Amino acid sequence: MMKNIISMLSLFVIVFSVKADDNWLVKFTKKNNFTYNEFIQIIDENNKDLYQRLFAAGYYSGVINGSRTLNAVANFEGIPTLYCIPDEQRIGFESYVNFMKLYYSTLNSEQQKIVNDLPIEIVHLRTLKDNFPCKK
Repeated sequence: MMKNIISMLSLFVIVFSVKADDNWLVKFTKKNNFTYNEFIQIIDENNKDLYQRLFAAGYYSGVINGSRTLNAVANFEGIPTLYCIPDEQRIGFESYVNFMKLYYSTLNSEQQKIVNDLPIEIVHLRTLKDNFPCKK
């Protein structure tokens, strides 16, 4: 685990130092997040800028880990969790992205306009809450 964290941090340093003058990175650092629309555009396989894709994937991996941690702490403290993924279900990066895309596709055009401008963290949690509701 620690080795993975060190590898990811090293990758961020390399990506940041190599591409620090790009407009997308300047824009990102001013607001410290990606909107759903920005994120989907950056990770698209047609985006030929590998640095953008790696940075966005690393960022979203942090969002995933943060939401897992938030849920684990809530569970440990006996307070309601935000979502309930079954223990036997393992979900990888691509699945999380596909869940968001599926959620987005179920929205009407007005809702999509709103979601396009929301931070990826909010869309991520909304998607998990919709896909994995907790039994009350």
